[in-house]
Amino acid sequence: MSNQLSLPESLTIQNVQAEYTRLGEALLGLEGGITLQADQVQNVDTAGLQLLVAFVTRVQREGQALTWQDPSDSLIKNAENLGLTEFLQL
Repeated sequence: MSNQLSLPESLTIQNVQAEYTRLGEALLGLEGGITLQADQVQNVDTAGLQLLVAFVTRVQREGQALTWQDPSDSLIKNAENLGLTEFLQL
């Protein structure tokens, strides 16, 4: 069974620490992978993208599956600008 987690409207340096904690807690005892609902993400900076890179790395290291649901245009565009769409599996 996959667990779903919604990302906030803003993934920026102002809230990246709280999101890091929240995403990490979501992985505790996880079985069956995780789905990130990303349609609300409107503001994302390099700190937010670094958070997502760290999260994807951890998910892969733990042998879990990651699925994106409705990633926003803003998230995709910012990831493209930094060459991260393939790594993030967007």
